[in-house]
Amino acid sequence: VERIGGQRFLPCVSEARMSSGLDGAPAPPCVMCLAPASKQCSGCHAFWYCSKECQRKHWKAHKVDCGRAKELQEMTPKKLLTEIENREREFNVVTDIVRAHRATSSCKTIWVTRGGEMLREDLDDARELPGIKDQLESYGSKPEKHQQDTINTLFSAAEGVSRAKSQAYFEEVKSLKEHLEGLARKDEEEGTSTVIKCGGQQGLVLPGLGDETTAPAGWRPQVAAEAAVETSRQVGRGIPDDGGPDLELSQETQDAFAAMRARMQSVLGDQAPAMPVGTP
Repeated sequence: VERIGGQRFLPCVSEARMSSGLDGAPAPPCVMCLAPASKQCSGCHAFWYCSKECQRKHWKAHKVDCGRAKELQEMTPKKLLTEIENREREFNVVTDIVRAHRATSSCKTIWVTRGGEMLREDLDDARELPGIKDQLESYGSKPEKHQQDTINTLFSAAEGVSRAKSQAYFEEVKSLKEHLEGLARKDEEEGTSTVIKCGGQQGLVLPGLGDETTAPAGWRPQVAAEAAVETSRQVGRGIPDDGGPDLELSQETQDAFAAMRARMQSVLGDQAPAMPVGTP
């Protein structure tokens, strides 16, 4: 994205190239209207258009991620493998931090969920979980009285859905990680640099896997329901408390707590809230 005088400008469109490094592969249809595309974004080369007008319409949303889309079109096996592993590690660390916070803090109304449109999807799925739907309907009979209970139950359930889907994703990408490790070893041994295009209009396409790879959807509602019960138990309202195992924190999580506490104290001083460390 070009910047002139601090302003962001729409990148020009260029004639569409063969996509994903696959010789002879046709360009995808226009991302806006699905008409045959003859142009692509010159900033990221990840989206295709039939006209400048369609690109202008798409730019309203695309302008915030054009740079990231460009980066994802130039991944290597090693870089992509690192991103996947970091995402899983950060998910586990954040989950541990929030669970520990709920277990020790008086403020328990904090949840870990996916963001954006995925949060909307998870909230919709949460409303249909076993036991959750009936409970929300019972709260709906007296919405003013049960407003906080409704929020706690719904977002506890959404956290359970998000966790189940995230865990399913990390399980499903194990074979992808093995493939990336093989490509990375080959690049290192042969002195080559395999370029992987991911994200954008075509998802993930890389050598040796053939068709586009899509995000897995093998999450189980029962797993999400169990996680929702656990979360609501920690929040302390909504689903009844039936006890639960003690929470132990890894050294990595404790280090993350220490770093977070230091940042909070540097800004807030004595007003920084207490952060749990160690085993509650």
